[in-house]
Amino acid sequence: MSWADTLQTASYKGLEFIVRTVELTGGKKGDEHDRPKAKGGSIEDLGNRISIYRVDAFIAGDKWIEETHELKLVLEEIDGGELVLPTYGAIEAIPTSWTIVENVTEEGGQAQLNIEFKEISVPNIPQIEDAPAESPMVFQPDVVELSAEHYVAEINLDD
Repeated sequence: MSWADTLQTASYKGLEFIVRTVELTGGKKGDEHDRPKAKGGSIEDLGNRISIYRVDAFIAGDKWIEETHELKLVLEEIDGGELVLPTYGAIEAIPTSWTIVENVTEEGGQAQLNIEFKEISVPNIPQIEDAPAESPMVFQPDVVELSAEHYVAEINLDD
């Protein structure tokens, strides 16, 4: 099996396009800690940055106009979806910017696409069940109950 046999058909939310190039940008997040009067410092590893995929692609063929307009509508949808890239495979991503250039000639036409996708790897809500017990993100009913009893005890409605 050659490398070409392993390539997947590129698509976003099921709409196919032909990829010329994919540029992947990533990196690490870190919190720098400098020390007074010391050379250097340390960096606390805070995990990976959001991966950014810049896709240079095109749509051609007899239905290129309809397919391009359909892709534009899908790119404008609120939520992200499945992005399939030839060498990276399926990725959950959201398009953050795009440029579409339509080239019409006597022989036909095509749409050139430059789309930036950002990978969605974590839900947008805090993972409360993973937080330590003393975390303010964790609901602690016994603390709330004690606090409520304290305030009720302080209020005297008979005065």
